[in-house]
Amino acid sequence: MFASALAALLLASLVRSEPVPLEPSGTSVFNEGGNCTILWTPDTTGVWTTMNIELMTGDNFNQVHLKTVATVDGTDATNPSFSYPCLSVTPNARIYFYKFSSPATSDILFTTRFTIADASGNSVSATQSQTATNGDVVAYGTGALEDPSQGDEPPVVGTASASAMSTLRRPFLLRVLLSAYWSIYTLDRTPHIVIPALPRKSPRSPINLLPIFEVGLKLPLSSRYIEPMNFEDIQEATGYEQGLAAEIARRETQALLDELERKKRARAIAVPTDDGRVKKRLRELGEPITLFGERAADRRARLIHLLSQKGDDVPDAMDVDEGSDEEEEEFYTPGSLDLLEARRRIAEYSVPRARARVSKQREETKIPLTKIIEMRRNLFGELKKMQNIGSEVGDERAISLVRFSPNSQMLATGSWSGTVKVWNIPKCTLSSTHQGHSDKVGGVAWHPSATISLSPSAANLVSGAAEGNVHLWSLDSEVPLSVLLGHKARVARVCFHPSGKYVVSASFDGTWRLWDVETSAELLLQSGHSKEVFAVACQIDGSLVASGALKPIVTIPAHRSNVSDLRFFHSSSPLCSLEGPDVGEQVLTEDQVYERYRSGLYLASAGYDGLVKIWSADDWQLVKALTADSEKVMSVDLSSDGKYLASGSFSRSYQLFTTEGYSG
Repeated sequence: MFASALAALLLASLVRSEPVPLEPSGTSVFNEGGNCTILWTPDTTGVWTTMNIELMTGDNFNQVHLKTVATVDGTDATNPSFSYPCLSVTPNARIYFYKFSSPATSDILFTTRFTIADASGNSVSATQSQTATNGDVVAYGTGALEDPSQGDEPPVVGTASASAMSTLRRPFLLRVLLSAYWSIYTLDRTPHIVIPALPRKSPRSPINLLPIFEVGLKLPLSSRYIEPMNFEDIQEATGYEQGLAAEIARRETQALLDELERKKRARAIAVPTDDGRVKKRLRELGEPITLFGERAADRRARLIHLLSQKGDDVPDAMDVDEGSDEEEEEFYTPGSLDLLEARRRIAEYSVPRARARVSKQREETKIPLTKIIEMRRNLFGELKKMQNIGSEVGDERAISLVRFSPNSQMLATGSWSGTVKVWNIPKCTLSSTHQGHSDKVGGVAWHPSATISLSPSAANLVSGAAEGNVHLWSLDSEVPLSVLLGHKARVARVCFHPSGKYVVSASFDGTWRLWDVETSAELLLQSGHSKEVFAVACQIDGSLVASGALKPIVTIPAHRSNVSDLRFFHSSSPLCSLEGPDVGEQVLTEDQVYERYRSGLYLASAGYDGLVKIWSADDWQLVKALTADSEKVMSVDLSSDGKYLASGSFSRSYQLFTTEGYSG
């Protein structure tokens, strides 16, 4: 029972942690009068609500307080940073560091030493050094403020009370368990924890540990709780006890790693779903084909567990001797010459753009962490100001889909009446109406060049509906330019290939199809999903197409009811285009870096709980929740200029949102 309790404490310690200083690092240099920036990971223990950050100098054991530069909430995950004008100090050298403390705890955290240079960036070397207990030579010095009146008294640091010594707090327990070795064993019928050396943090590094005791400590524990302990009663642990503790710890760690590896193998094993084949496989392994009270699902899980225990010698679970002499036959579907030509054109289009996409992604990895945090704060701060600026009745039945045009000045809507309409944005005036579907419209998409360089009389829009037809539309005609026939059930979603030459449609007949826009011919019918195909999309460079069926694999809790639509933000800025000069040849300003980085950084979702939600796309955190005028929000979209968000509702209307300060 004690081991289980300690394991629970360990898990809690790993999940909840103190703040960890990240910046400045040992190579950081700040100029007097310039911006001094401090970064840390937020506290998750709930203790550091008042966190004092002090500018310090001196050696590891004789630290000198210069000034408290900030008092912040260390638990605030939305703002784990602080900047202030760097103070004038003397000498200008790598002898300064920050100290993190709180009146609620006695724990103290430090950054590594960094340099404060003069206003011109000049600095000198540290003049003193000392040898730490681990043998490292640490350079240091003692500085001072040029204007002593800017200094202040050091803040109060929390102290542990006598009652607090009776319980190991989480940060202390975590540091104990991360020592060189630890374990639980029985001496004189009493459970003990052996701690070879208690660590402490020093200003050399945010995570550097220096021993403060050269001998191990033996802490007596009861089987249910940690007994009150007096440091005067601490006994020295022998080398034998320490070695035994280390050996037990290694065995426990290895057992845990083996179990994790077994579970990993189990997830990768494919086993038959037919119960008869599962029984045959169990018989081949020499195992009982059934146990008392065992159901088919339990039997299949037992087979997976048995196979996962065999390590690298896992046989093919699907290879069951059926007693048949039938030979395996390769199955393939012959393609047309038109499909071959289409694939050649798609390759010619996508390969150079894929190269440009990868090059841009590599450039983004070079953006400093401080800049990324600043850009995310600015972007999400603007998104939190999003508000409703208008609502318009769009049809006589529910608005099933909304999509912004590439120039962000028009909005296409599809409805359950089978009608597609185009609206002027932001005035919400009707531009054109397109009728041709006989059932509910499920998918609407714009040509990549529509409203930019494409003629209004060309195929600017594509739509799919529940009768199974796909229609191509121009902007100057109410009737479709072409009707693409082939699907046997409802068409749920449609999209243009980035080249604009092809259309992809997803249908409840279990297939998605590729169409030629110019000839209206079906080039490819792709099956493979076991459920209805609900969604389809092309990668931005045109090299891949993704389809999704009504069979979720990974889910993220988002809405209280069904999620009806989800759209990522993709910027239309030329900086985000895959056309033009090589990325490495461009020198970008800070605003241009921000414009490129924000593309794809957030998404919007619509649900049948009456809400539209905006999420960060890198950590899936909720940024803003917007209320629509209906209990069911059918669709959502984000304009490519980043100004607008639109939603379509079951109440036959669509809503338009933008940030505060809008004037249109």
